[in-house]
Amino acid sequence: MGTSRGSLGTTPAHWPSTAISIGLSTVGIVSVLLMTRWGIGTSVDSVAYIQAARALTGGSGEAVLVQHAPLYSFLLAAGGVLGLDPIDGARWLNALTCGANIFLVGLLIRRTATNLPWLWVLGSTLMLVLVPMLIIHVTALSEPVFLTCTLAGFWLLARHFESPTSGRLLMSA
Repeated sequence: MGTSRGSLGTTPAHWPSTAISIGLSTVGIVSVLLMTRWGIGTSVDSVAYIQAARALTGGSGEAVLVQHAPLYSFLLAAGGVLGLDPIDGARWLNALTCGANIFLVGLLIRRTATNLPWLWVLGSTLMLVLVPMLIIHVTALSEPVFLTCTLAGFWLLARHFESPTSGRLLMSA
């Protein structure tokens, strides 16, 4: 019996697609790092995220996020454990989420469009080159993390429908 839909690199026949997926994701990560080498883009929301992360890292306890998504600030503050300033943490976090988003879009398309075996390459490439996707990944915003969580949730839900487990169902939520 063959591998499950959307599996990566489990047989020699899947190695080329796995290499392409990893390659496109790596190009996305490197692209974001190159585009932000002089600093990540900021907006009004970015300032709130970064201030909250600095407050959390500094231990002042003033990091109350009422109007903004708290997970992004918590992730930026977690970078402080590694010695990263929240601005540098945002740069690396967004670069990694860019690679993850490219990979997950390809994986989801490959799972659903089984009769079009190379359509996932188009989807992943579009994620890599579309200007709106590049803008959100080179700016300190919560959208890249949200997109990664959403795509991962869809993938886990699809896996749950193939082989139901309560763990996958809970993680997909």
